[in-house]
Amino acid sequence: MPELPLVSIIIPHQAGSQVLLDCLASLERDDSYSLTEVLLIDNGSVDGSVQAATERFPSLRVLRFDENQGFAAGCNRGIEASNGEYVLLLNDDTELEPGLIGALVARAEEDPSVGALQPKTRSLRDRSRFEYSGAAGGLMDIYAYPFSRGRLMDHVEEDLGQYDDAIEIFWASGVCMLIRRAALDAAGLFDEVFFAYMEEIDLCWRIQLQGYRVIYVPEAIIYHIGGYTLDQKVLKRMYLNHRNSLITLIKNYSGRSLLRNLPVKIILELLIAVGALVRNPRRSLAVLMAFGWLFGHLPSVARLRASVQSRRRVTDREIYQRLYLGMAPIWYFVFGIRQVTDLPDIDRVLHRPYRAGAPPTGASVRPERRDFFFAYLDQAPTGLAIQRAVECEAFARFAFDRPVLDVGCGDGTFSRMLMNGVILDAAIDTDPMEVELARETRCYADVRVAKVEALPFDDASMQTVLANAVLAGVPEIDGALSEIHRVLAPEGKLYFSVPTPECTRFQLWNRWLRSLRLERVARAYERMTLRVFRAEHLDAPEVWEERLEGAGFEVDERIPLLGERAARWQDLFLPIAAASALSKGLLGRKLAFPRLHRLVVRSYRAFLRSAVAAPADPGTGVLFAVRKSSFDAQRPETDPRASSIQSMSTSTTPGGAA
Repeated sequence: MPELPLVSIIIPHQAGSQVLLDCLASLERDDSYSLTEVLLIDNGSVDGSVQAATERFPSLRVLRFDENQGFAAGCNRGIEASNGEYVLLLNDDTELEPGLIGALVARAEEDPSVGALQPKTRSLRDRSRFEYSGAAGGLMDIYAYPFSRGRLMDHVEEDLGQYDDAIEIFWASGVCMLIRRAALDAAGLFDEVFFAYMEEIDLCWRIQLQGYRVIYVPEAIIYHIGGYTLDQKVLKRMYLNHRNSLITLIKNYSGRSLLRNLPVKIILELLIAVGALVRNPRRSLAVLMAFGWLFGHLPSVARLRASVQSRRRVTDREIYQRLYLGMAPIWYFVFGIRQVTDLPDIDRVLHRPYRAGAPPTGASVRPERRDFFFAYLDQAPTGLAIQRAVECEAFARFAFDRPVLDVGCGDGTFSRMLMNGVILDAAIDTDPMEVELARETRCYADVRVAKVEALPFDDASMQTVLANAVLAGVPEIDGALSEIHRVLAPEGKLYFSVPTPECTRFQLWNRWLRSLRLERVARAYERMTLRVFRAEHLDAPEVWEERLEGAGFEVDERIPLLGERAARWQDLFLPIAAASALSKGLLGRKLAFPRLHRLVVRSYRAFLRSAVAAPADPGTGVLFAVRKSSFDAQRPETDPRASSIQSMSTSTTPGGAA
């Protein structure tokens, strides 16, 4: 049996006897890992708390300082005095759930490329919610504004299990952070210029510049009071956050990235200062103090930057893969976004698997509830966004058992919006160009060019098939249903949406054209819309039920979609879809600045959302949740083409899940 690595637990402390004793007691209760040493950093405490701790826990090693060294310097002295192969930094106002240390070390031992790890961080004041500092893993935008899964700026989410996947993150919170000693040797210790706040973000950035990665471990859980030493609203904390954010950006970017991002960062900071003059003048003062310190210490900052750049082994191209490419403060303060999942294009980093090429994990996957309408407006013309948002809301009611096959995936946008980056097992589409785009989304472990009528997968190999707005456009619908039935395991589920005849009755332009006695034009418009939405089979739900039963499926649920109000608004925007798509194409989806069309979207999205959320009875479409019948005596034998299709599929390069 291999020898266990020593873990050095370092706890900086300044004041508060009871919080420290509670922290040490919870640490003692965690018997998941035995080989540890505990160092208490006495940062000038005068309340007798350290003496109380040593009396109750005599095995503590104490490093005493006459005055507060700050979090960074205190941790550095502890790291230098410790002997462990791993260093666990732990705030004194925390409470560990048993098993935390063992879970973190186990993940670190699995992969030597992991340099730092963070557990799930919940609030000790409200254990059902995430805690501000770290939450479910730290993220950051390209202008060095940090946020977390579960916490966007000042808005903290409830923990509903929505972030229970182990992923690669950008930074681990100093509240509780396991660091590999080798990563510290390569990247260096905490930058003591920071004193407190954002020093762990700077360190994690430097660790990644050395080729290591930072990951989030959801099975390890810690509770944190937060703000015990420095209150959230005090001037010093705001000043340190703004100053240290600027230092972090200047130190760690390459020269080219710095020239591109620093001017924007300065503008954003000045906008924050101006915007806070009335509501929070201390914030404005903090920004000015940050700039004052920076200009007064330019030579020192230049030396810090030179040291980091001389050590770096990773280019910014790789670092950008882990950064959010938008402006998190703008979406929060200007556009009113509160949920991390609602940030445009956040799926790039929200569920980034920490093992490159790792297969999907978990027995099932549940879509993330979010503002689908707002998210889709950034990806599609308004008319299509209305329809897709309604469909996403309906699909999000279900949990899908793995393996999951997405039939007719297109470019992957629907899966990306619905799952927000969670990887599905497989997908197919008939268009090779769309398949390539779907691979680029990295939302599928395996993407292939194929028809629904000839699926390149083994019998009973899938537990779930998703076919959003696809089956109505398949000419050979009976063959498609037969193939889906073949690849589904016993009791496997099929979820799909189709339009109903009501979709033409609720068309707004049709109604106006007929009121003007332009019957032929109205019929032509009706045919055109059906072609746009690829509706080969415009059948009543009862007809679909008979078809499904004949194919060996049992209908579990039938949900009406897109009510009359939403359908009329969708139709109103349909003729301008081309212009809308053109404007989005011209503005581009990769711009770091918020898209200009968002200013227009903001003016009407709240109004349209009420129509999207309106009851859909009768609806212009329907979502079917059906399962493979357990009585298959009448089913035909498996198509002998299946094995040949399977062998042919090996020549198609599967999409990687990075």
